[in-house]
Amino acid sequence: MAPTSTVSVLVAFALLCAAAGPVRAQSGIDVEDLPANAAEPARTASGTPPAAAQSAAAPEEQAAMRAYAGGDLAKALDLYRALADRQDDPKERARLLLTAAWLSWQLQDPKTSRQTLETALYADPEVAFRQDLYTPEFHELYQDAFREAVEKRRLRASQAINEAAGSMRLGDNVRARTLLAESLALRPDDPDGVYNLALLELREHHDDAALAGFERVLALERGHPDEVTPALKTQALNNAAVIYFARGDYQDAEGALAEAVKLGIPVVGVVDTNHSPEGIGYVIPGNDDSSRAIRLYARGVADAVLEGRSQSVEEIVEASRDEFVEVDDEASEE
Repeated sequence: MAPTSTVSVLVAFALLCAAAGPVRAQSGIDVEDLPANAAEPARTASGTPPAAAQSAAAPEEQAAMRAYAGGDLAKALDLYRALADRQDDPKERARLLLTAAWLSWQLQDPKTSRQTLETALYADPEVAFRQDLYTPEFHELYQDAFREAVEKRRLRASQAINEAAGSMRLGDNVRARTLLAESLALRPDDPDGVYNLALLELREHHDDAALAGFERVLALERGHPDEVTPALKTQALNNAAVIYFARGDYQDAEGALAEAVKLGIPVVGVVDTNHSPEGIGYVIPGNDDSSRAIRLYARGVADAVLEGRSQSVEEIVEASRDEFVEVDDEASEE
């Protein structure tokens, strides 16, 4: 049993966030800064792979290197592209495509070079690139492709998060997990992705993984407060408190929820017969001594929240049908 009535009040408050559904991805996150000069690439300043790299490479890549060194750039390009297409490792694929992009540039095909660079950087934005080994024009092309690739990664990560949130609401946790894994592979520190994965772990009763995820959201907020909204921080705090309480870590639960209260969220509380309802805005009479009971309350509130959101969407769609405006063809021609 919780030692104080304060803990009972605060734990009850946790239901508000435990019931919250998955969050959608935030928009407007800044694109990462361009990388500084990276590690040594597997080429010399002339663009020819060094001998040490040739000896360590697979036979197929050795053939590409020999064509490259012999001046048969078109053949080398075809070989590097074929190698990249068969490569499952994103880092290796990006490395091979970077060489292919440089070959396309040397063959006077800047459009293909740009497209190949973008594909390489989408696979791995941190692929090794030494500015001093390339022409200034190719470096400028690399910078443009880098910005575009990182933005595409951000957009796809956000899209995957939103698709995962929809799958979670439909109860398709398998698909949600796959989408969240994709999102976090693209943006490992995206707070929305981290939170949704933690929420998924909580719903599947993987409390250790869930708690680690919610705590990571809070750590991200401390390092990058502009990227974690107050609402997301509150949800992470409250869900962490639910887990703390279920484990009997009452002091941690109280601390997490006290921090959440500072954000001005109304208190919804389960109040047992041996505790005071003072300070609770919305009282739910019930047993607060059982983790199963807490989960039952959270699940019931969560179902109500999701049902309410679904009804709201239907109402908005229905209202939009009545407000549909057709474009006047004559006016548009003018």
